[in-house]
Amino acid sequence: MSNTTTSQNCAKLETVIASVIGGDWGKDSPISSDYLKVKVIRGTDLSKWDKKKGADAAERYINKSSLTKRQLRSGDIVIEISGGGPTQPVGRSILIDDALLNSTSLPVVCSNFFRKIRLQSSVNPSFLNHFFTYTHSIGGLDKYQTQTTNLRNLNFTKLTAELEIPLPDKSLQDKISKRLDKLLPQIKETRSQLDNIPSLLKRFRQSVLFSACSGHLTEDWREQNKDIESAHELLARIRASRLRTASSIKEKLQVTSSPQYDENSTTRPNSHEVPNSWLVCQIGDIGTVTSGSTPSRKCSQYWGGNIPWVSSGEVKNNIILSTREKITKTGLDSCSVRILPQGTILLAMIGEGKTRGQSAILKIAAATNQNIAAILLTHGLVCSEYLWYWFQFQYEATREQGAGSGPQALNGRRVRELPCFLPPLLEQQEIVARVKSFFQLSDSIVEKYQSARAKTDKLTHSILAKAFRGEFT
Repeated sequence: MSNTTTSQNCAKLETVIASVIGGDWGKDSPISSDYLKVKVIRGTDLSKWDKKKGADAAERYINKSSLTKRQLRSGDIVIEISGGGPTQPVGRSILIDDALLNSTSLPVVCSNFFRKIRLQSSVNPSFLNHFFTYTHSIGGLDKYQTQTTNLRNLNFTKLTAELEIPLPDKSLQDKISKRLDKLLPQIKETRSQLDNIPSLLKRFRQSVLFSACSGHLTEDWREQNKDIESAHELLARIRASRLRTASSIKEKLQVTSSPQYDENSTTRPNSHEVPNSWLVCQIGDIGTVTSGSTPSRKCSQYWGGNIPWVSSGEVKNNIILSTREKITKTGLDSCSVRILPQGTILLAMIGEGKTRGQSAILKIAAATNQNIAAILLTHGLVCSEYLWYWFQFQYEATREQGAGSGPQALNGRRVRELPCFLPPLLEQQEIVARVKSFFQLSDSIVEKYQSARAKTDKLTHSILAKAFRGEFT
């Protein structure tokens, strides 16, 4: 197709329309025997549209006389003229075809938020619908829209009077439409397949964490490294180090009052038995648990300093290299907030959404708010990254340990009592190295997915643009 559509005649939309009818939302139930049950296409149906959705459209009742005028037939175009909300442009369109109509035994109409367009025989309906899709995607319908408090509306009268359509002869329309009808579903299917990747990668990462935290990932390593310090011996060294370096009676009490972990506890992680060289213990056995505070927001001199301050919303299974807010030394002293060292593990204790139970690892020295539990591992006998991976693996189980009559929440005691599988120190380091390697592979796939996803989005636009510039071959 060497000739461009722009070199062909352009027609105003109103000149190619045979008839336009508004939709009808109908009634919840029949008012009289003159009312018949129908399927009504709504704006919500467009956001999840495919050929099978007609059967899922709302069932309503409309008057027989209304149905006579408004019933959809194959080749009609339905265009959205109202809805969308304050920020979502309207103007989406669909082509009614036999596949849709055959998906239900009931007559099909559109709601009053749409217009039904029936075209003259000289225009291919698929060609025009593709043109509407392209024009909507590039913002070509925006100038015909107005906005109220809750809705956006399309000035359909102005649209039909002003919108110009590149209109080659009917045979060329048919060729373009046939090619688009073949290519665009292929791109949509490719996009759908690509969109499975994030959930697959999520399951992959969780599988890696399960393998790492149950001992399966390093089973071969243990066979080659049998003569190493066991976790039982390691825990004894951790305890001695914590007692020796405790800076307060409260910290010493955390060490001396920590009960031995009950192997039959109902909070035991759902996993296979741990390797013989590992130990099932509690978080309070291996680290000091503390929390932060929030300087008064009423005192401006407490904020805007150079001390990083972490809020619970920033704890999202991530590495923290910077914070949204910083406090001053005065703010730090005002509420006895503690500056936590690099390598501290943070656990969000409050939040009904995703927040509660999520963790982070500090890569900077920072203070936190009171809704975050900090696990200090200053003795250096537990890999921070291993414990961080453990919390990610135990995310759902940790959330279940919340309590309270209002929003479920953890507290310092509950965090100290959370279970942990403790491997020997050298094996922790090996686990971290292997998990990082798998996660780096996962991250590289995510980058490729995002790039491919962006290309498919651009491809749809590019194909439509070429089609209506006459460059489509």
